[in-house]
Amino acid sequence: MILINVISSVESIRIGPSLCWADWSPIKTYYTRGGLSMLNILIVDDESVVLEVLQAILTRLGHHAETASDGREGLSMFDSRVYDLVITDILMPDIDGHGVARHIRSSGRPNTPIIGISGTPWFLEGDMFDSVIPKPFTVQALANAIHDAVGNPITTGMS
Repeated sequence: MILINVISSVESIRIGPSLCWADWSPIKTYYTRGGLSMLNILIVDDESVVLEVLQAILTRLGHHAETASDGREGLSMFDSRVYDLVITDILMPDIDGHGVARHIRSSGRPNTPIIGISGTPWFLEGDMFDSVIPKPFTVQALANAIHDAVGNPITTGMS
């Protein structure tokens, strides 16, 4: 993928409807100084570009990231694997981000941290999300949200 190749060779990126550049250096410094250990992250979004960009960024930051192209696929993946963190878009067809969050909160792993991302943050309901990021967002905002949602690293893989 051209997009992923470009991301791996640049210093920074901003995530949103139009991609533009921001600074990677504070994030790389934070992660290399032991801020967070590798996390197993599920990304759920119906926009393939957002999935690819987030997966590339999270991989570059040392995490393992898997993607689901809609809420139904995300729930299936969540039920069959263990994730340290779920990042989900809010507005998606069929099962939206609220449905994903409700499912996680009523599952056998209700304490799994969830970050909601949305270009329409006014659609966010209640406190099902550990953190929320409005689109567009910077890599720094993503790193901060991950830290806020997860806090100390989860080393067992269990939430």
